[in-house]
Amino acid sequence: MPVTVERLVRLLESARDIDEWIAVESRVRRVARATGPRPAHERSESVSLHAVVLRDSERGRGAATLWLDGEGDDDDHARRLVTRAAERASMALGPAWALPAPAAPARVTVADRDIVADQEGVLDRAMAELRKASRPGAAVGSAHIEVARTWHRAETSRGFISQYEATAATYDLAVGGRALVERVRGRARTGAQMALSRRVADAARRAEKRAAARPLEPGRYDLLLRQAAIAHPRAGLDLPSSAADFGWFAPMVAHASAEWVRLGISRYQPGQPIFAAVADSASAAAQLGVGSLDGAGSGRVARGGPGGSGATTRARAARAHSSGGAAGAGRVGGRPAGEGEGVDAFTLESDGTIDFAPMSAPFGDLGEPVRRFDLVRDGVAAGLALDHREAALARMAPNGGVRNLVLAPGATAAATLGQPGQRHLLDVAELDWIDADPRSGVLTAAIGLAHVRGAPVTGGLVVGNAFDLLGRARLSSEMAMLSWFRGPIAIRIDGVDVV
Repeated sequence: MPVTVERLVRLLESARDIDEWIAVESRVRRVARATGPRPAHERSESVSLHAVVLRDSERGRGAATLWLDGEGDDDDHARRLVTRAAERASMALGPAWALPAPAAPARVTVADRDIVADQEGVLDRAMAELRKASRPGAAVGSAHIEVARTWHRAETSRGFISQYEATAATYDLAVGGRALVERVRGRARTGAQMALSRRVADAARRAEKRAAARPLEPGRYDLLLRQAAIAHPRAGLDLPSSAADFGWFAPMVAHASAEWVRLGISRYQPGQPIFAAVADSASAAAQLGVGSLDGAGSGRVARGGPGGSGATTRARAARAHSSGGAAGAGRVGGRPAGEGEGVDAFTLESDGTIDFAPMSAPFGDLGEPVRRFDLVRDGVAAGLALDHREAALARMAPNGGVRNLVLAPGATAAATLGQPGQRHLLDVAELDWIDADPRSGVLTAAIGLAHVRGAPVTGGLVVGNAFDLLGRARLSSEMAMLSWFRGPIAIRIDGVDVV
């Protein structure tokens, strides 16, 4: 007989070698349709369970995790996994801690009433919307859309029992214009959030611009990041699973780890400024060894020279900026060098209680209640990401860890931020990828589509240090939400190197 969460709980309760435990069940019902060369209409249901077993000894507390297929595994198999997990927990020792007393889950809505009432109906309307949106120059060649309902339930040995339902929709479209085929992929909580007509039209326009784009000249630019370039390039599709997946904000997320602070490897702690003085741009350019500063003070970086591949240039740039950033990145106190009038206060919070946001939930994977908390308040480290274990060790209340990020707005309209200054303005619509080192903040980002004086450009790497760049950013007063990021629709950072 397939194992259920009730049976798993009974097995955990009867195990003599387990002191505390957490059991979680997820039941998913999916409906999907595909058009194009391989049309399909699929339905599926799955049940997965996992448990964390905790075992105490004189040397501390050990933990181990077991996973179960709720449909393929039976009670005998589950009993063997529980026994093995208890054995592993006796060897994976750490500091002593205890599960906290039950706390109320967050009040947040994460289930779309339309999907709950009629998954098939939501799919029908989505397919009809695609047919209506498809036209010459913006034809939808193929599409795969999936709508899912998920039931989550968590129970712990301390008496916490709670459950909630969540919905999600994912889409994968191939939109063919007169020039290129643009891939459109993303995820949403509700059917309305998919907004497929707008996404098809936007994809067709991007394809036209990509076809007309010229290579971007290396140099020093004033950078204007639109919202799609602020969030991670894959933010609409893949939810962050580690600090590195938060793109520009990866270092802030990583250093807000309670474990990093406890182990003494975080560069700052709550109450300390997160921004530090960094080497000036002239020093960084000199370390690159591939360019010089002209009389106007704009950095002109050569393309790489003999044998200078893009990868080599990227590596040299990263090393130079890492060295320049490390000189000051290890220090705390003050804003980065080059701060001028108009630089906005930097306040970043984690909020897993936003209705229908992709990373919102009443409680976390281990039953810890989700809470809203500040990571950074006006440039000063404010809060820590706390799961059950780290909260107990810090003697604080758990908050479910970092989830949706909310960046406070600035004081300037986006149209004003987009006005030209001393250098060419590089208006970045989207990035191909971004790599921000969580520890040092060294950042490299590949430009997918941008504009210089209204002309589309592509290619080039933005290089620098996330602490320096964000520490001197000006933020738009207008706000919007894109996937897990809610914040200004535009961010301007002057004097940024592009190689």
